[in-house]
Amino acid sequence: MDLIHAKLKDGALSASSATFQPKADFSSPPPCQSINILFSAQIYITEKYGYHVSLMANHHRPRNELMILKSQVEWALHCCAILSGLPAGRYLSTKALAELHGLPKEYLSKALQSLSQAGLVHTTLGPSGGYRLAKPPAELTFLDIVEAVEGEARTFVCNNIRANNPCRPQGYCESSPCAVARIMWEADEAWRAKLRSVTVAELGQKLSQDVPPELWKNTFEWVLERAG
Repeated sequence: MDLIHAKLKDGALSASSATFQPKADFSSPPPCQSINILFSAQIYITEKYGYHVSLMANHHRPRNELMILKSQVEWALHCCAILSGLPAGRYLSTKALAELHGLPKEYLSKALQSLSQAGLVHTTLGPSGGYRLAKPPAELTFLDIVEAVEGEARTFVCNNIRANNPCRPQGYCESSPCAVARIMWEADEAWRAKLRSVTVAELGQKLSQDVPPELWKNTFEWVLERAG
């Protein structure tokens, strides 16, 4: 199936061969929401910097065609990295986290709420309220954060289409999952095992090595000035 990749700008969806006018309101688009357009396309809104669209002629995009994580996963990981540097008893507001990362406060709050509901962050209300990690950074893994936002469901769903083979004897039934499903599930577990093996503490160490010292210092001074 051929995919046409396009960009959405000023409410008009354009590609090299045609221009489409989506029948939807994009004045305040939520991040990473899939919207059907004219029954032949889906738009994947990534963030305020732009929109990515995949068009498939006369077909809806299969839900599991590609493994694409929500943008909130990226946001949550970055926010946890910042929260891991807060002193004991200090909190950082959604507003400050949104400003630091250049994100819409209303949409970032949904990612933070997912972390809160999963018990990964503590939250408090009031002028000095906000978020802080609920456990030491060395005990919080990438997988904890990804699953808080995405859920724990497998990335591959087996529909057992091998059962549709017209050559199968009547009443024939396999005793185990098919090789395709087993391989995909093994790959899914390998991916989760990698995420499970990396903690937020390790992320902080990597960031401190990657980010120039002056920028690292200025960033945390900025954060502490706004922490409650």
